Order: sequence, then C-alpha cells, then structure tokens
Amino acid sequence: MDLKVIHDNILFELNKSIEGYITPSEIDEMLDRAQMEEFRYLIGDERSVQAGRAVATPSYGQLMKTNADLEPFKKAFQFTSRNYTPSVSNGTGPGGIIVLPADFLYPNSIVLTSQHRRIKIVNENELAFILDSPVLAPTIQRPIAVLGNVGGIVNNYPVQNKKIQLFPNFGNSGIVYYFSRPVKPNYVETINGRVRTYNQAESTQMEWNDVAINRVIERALKIAATHLKDAATLQINAQKNVS
Repeated sequence: MDLKVIHDNILFELNKSIEGYITPSEIDEMLDRAQMEEFRYLIGDERSVQAGRAVATPSYGQLMKTNADLEPFKKAFQFTSRNYTPSVSNGTGPGGIIVLPADFLYPNSIVLTSQHRRIKIVNENELAFILDSPVLAPTIQRPIAVLGNVGGIVNNYPVQNKKIQLFPNFGNSGIVYYFSRPVKPNYVETINGRVRTYNQAESTQMEWNDVAINRVIERALKIAATHLKDAATLQINAQKNVS
C-alpha cells in the first residue's frame, strides 16, 4: 500500500472524530511506533508469557499467516572464517565474532554451512556452565553463540553494529538468519504556496503487506487519538492561563 494512501486513510479517520492538525512527519512517527508494536506482537511479546506456556502468543513459527506477515523482514547474512576487516566485514576470524548488518533486530537461527548444523544461541547465564561441562563444551564442529552488544573493537577495528560471539573463539563459516528492523516511513512532499505535491519516488514506503498495514493503521490511529487529545488539553490549559 502506497504511503500516501496510508496517510490519507489516517487523516480521513481522524477528521471524522477528532479536531486538530497533524503533520506528515508526525504521522510517520506514529506509523513507526505502531509498526514496531505490531512487529513485537507478531514475533511474540514476552509480556504475554504465562506460566506453563513455553512461548509468547502469538509467536513466529506457529502460524503460516504470522510467517507471511513477517516475510518482508526475514534476512540472511553469510559469514566466513576469514579474518574480520572493514573490507571483509563478514569475516569471523580470528576471535569468532560475527559483526551483524546494521538492520539486524532479532536472531532467528544460525547454521554452519559446512555441516548444515544449527548453532545453539545461549544466554550469558548458561555460558559458564556449558563451557565448564565436559559433555556440553563447544567445539569448532559444534559451536555455540552468545548475542553481543553494539559497537566495540573486532580484530583491532572499531565497529558500530551488534555482534554475535562464537565459542570456541575461532573463525567459522555459516549463515545468520535474522529479522531486520522495519524501515521507518518517510512521507516526502513539495509545497508551492498552498499546493502540496506528494513525491512518491523520494518517499520511503512501508514494507508490510496490505492486510498487516491495516492493523498498523489501527494502532497508529490509537496513538494519534491520544496525541491529539493531549494537544487539545494543553491548548485549553494555555488559554485558561492567558485569560
């Protein structure tokens, strides 16, 4: 769905029930907040986890519909055992660190290409136990991974992106399957006097399918309604202070 159609739908709904003015940039901000809420909901909101339930509901992988909605954000990043340098940004040697793409948001899975073996992603609390275990200790053929933070130094080069640390700390080859962050919409227009002209070519479109976009619009309308009510309250209070 084109971004102008999305903006027009939001303005149409708001004009039916709420008095107030909202700019294209404000609509973009609300759409971005709304799409991140929808994204978190589809991945599996951790706040909905209940006792006795292993995953949040809904959760990616449970429904074909959810998989289809998230399809635009499924990405793959191939890494190699070569040493990391700025020109070989997918290298994991010599320390076994994967520098992830800038659009990385959540991991899906990591697979070793040579053995078609899935690498287990563990948290820091599990790491010490696994490394000390004579049975579970990782090997170069059966590594484990821990999600790292943003930035730092890799092979003496500064990096800005998130990272994954492989154990053992050696370079390896494989593929990271991950979810990218939905791009933030950007409605671009030119203004000539009172005439506003939408520039589709320069605008940044949303990536969702039309069914999911409608849910994002519904979420954005709730955010917009709260925003405009607050603006109206502030205006009333300001008028009282003047009088």
